[in-house]
Amino acid sequence: MPDPRNKESFDLADQYKDRIERYLKMNSSVDRAFTSTRLAEIFRIKEAVVIRQAIGKARDDGAPIGSCSTGFFYAKTPDELSETIADFNSRIAAMSK
Repeated sequence: MPDPRNKESFDLADQYKDRIERYLKMNSSVDRAFTSTRLAEIFRIKEAVVIRQAIGKARDDGAPIGSCSTGFFYAKTPDELSETIADFNSRIAAMSK
């Protein structure tokens, strides 16, 4: 598995973040989420870590990209992000311990 801190993967994530955000906005929903592996196949990217980095960068820019047990989706309402926010809060609490 490649190092997720690799500069090349971050550069590639920068190149794809807007495209991935637009794709999710047009093609996803809470009920139709995409895994990072599937998005990597769609965009012909060898490593799914680049997808996760791109989604992280898009989120940093304010994109309402949610995640659930079945993958990533573009949230249409604030309520659709509640599961994602709860998951992030749970991770933060675990890291704080």
